[in-house]
Amino acid sequence: MEAELTPIRDGEFDGNDDEISLAHLFKPTTGTVWKPSMSTIPADAAFPVELEERIFTIAASLHPRSMPSMILVARRVQTWYLLSSKSALNSRPAQQNIRSICITDYTDEVDLQRILSTFKGLTRLDIPFFDLEPALLPFLAQYLSIKLLPLFGADVESTPVDFTHPMFAHITHLDVQELNFEEPPESSQPARWSGWSHLTSLTHISFWNYHDRPLFEEIVASCPKLQVLIVVVASEQMTDNSVFAECAHDPRFILLVVKDFLDDWGADATGGENYWTRADNFLAERRSARIEASR
Repeated sequence: MEAELTPIRDGEFDGNDDEISLAHLFKPTTGTVWKPSMSTIPADAAFPVELEERIFTIAASLHPRSMPSMILVARRVQTWYLLSSKSALNSRPAQQNIRSICITDYTDEVDLQRILSTFKGLTRLDIPFFDLEPALLPFLAQYLSIKLLPLFGADVESTPVDFTHPMFAHITHLDVQELNFEEPPESSQPARWSGWSHLTSLTHISFWNYHDRPLFEEIVASCPKLQVLIVVVASEQMTDNSVFAECAHDPRFILLVVKDFLDDWGADATGGENYWTRADNFLAERRSARIEASR
């Protein structure tokens, strides 16, 4: 039975790199991995499938940056990448060197615990599209982009985020996914988002398409090390908002346009700039007076 696999959009994997970013982990939706054999040679195969697999596997290990293009050749190439990626999870270089992970497809709690506990050097974790269980709290990273409420029993409407949890003492970069205008109103109740002063290491915080001036002012006043508060919007048209104009007097407030979260993550994973680094560069220029404070 064939497994439906989501294509990689960006990323690389090489267990011997000094710093590695594993852009996507794939999981067959059927629970069965399709493994072609000589008896199931696809019509478009130019060589025996076993030889094809060997060629692609060697090519991927030698040229990991080309993998996003390789997997577009055929679905079976995606399957081979899935198998080699899962095997690489147990390699010592990967465990020591991977710094960033973005998981876009649903992965159950057991697999997530294994993944997050395996990569001891992990500093950035992005899980943008599904909720996490409370048991994963001890495994979260220094740079964090997740939904926080499910970690504290968000099935109960009044349950707040517990910023006193030891995990928050180490977070430097926090992307708060719930607080945007696409989430249910109960997600943004002020009582659920108090205690920001417990984030003693927080230097960067971001929100996506969200404007709440009292909340922004509370965060800026409560977090002693905060350097920048970013509001990310998807287009230039969304930057025209009175709250953004009112917040512009604080040099730590920055409004950025990011059209695609995964493209932004992928740029960072391959050595480019993401919105965190763009904000840092913008802030540095603002402080050096090369950019007006009102911008």
